[in-house]
Amino acid sequence: ADLKPQELAAEYERNDRYDLAIPVWEQVFADESRPVAERCEAASRLAKLQTYFLRRDAAIGTLDAAIGWRETPQALRGRLLLQKSRTMLSDKVFEEEFTRAQLDAAAKVLSDAFAMSGASQRERFESAVSMVDAYLAGGQPQAAIDYAEARLKDTKLSGPDKTSLYIQEASGYIAQSN
Repeated sequence: ADLKPQELAAEYERNDRYDLAIPVWEQVFADESRPVAERCEAASRLAKLQTYFLRRDAAIGTLDAAIGWRETPQALRGRLLLQKSRTMLSDKVFEEEFTRAQLDAAAKVLSDAFAMSGASQRERFESAVSMVDAYLAGGQPQAAIDYAEARLKDTKLSGPDKTSLYIQEASGYIAQSN
């Protein structure tokens, strides 16, 4: 049976044949005759592989292209923005230290993602916690506190998730006092 290119690429990924998967995802991503949902899926999968191979700038470029397509629906755009914010906080080199400007840029993209539909409450929570963690790891406890405070105010969270975010915020205060 003939596999669709996306099925073929996914099969290559399952078999750790990224050398074969990447060109197929690139082909689907670039094929303007394909439905935009397929192209966005290809962008997401391709960016994930690019990030895995420490090619963060290429991954961000791939995601930006899909985010920028006029026909990309808002829900997909929101999911791609969430992925972009996570990608911005991925290592370009092993255990990279991020500048305040890089952290703030990732937080801005995350805010843009939160403004759109498409992200589940769980994804929003996990992304917010990752952002607070990134600020703390970057030696920016006040920024971590401010970010946690803002998300507690403007993001609908379940009780346990809210508690976890308060604990993250407390970590900022502890880091400040040390």
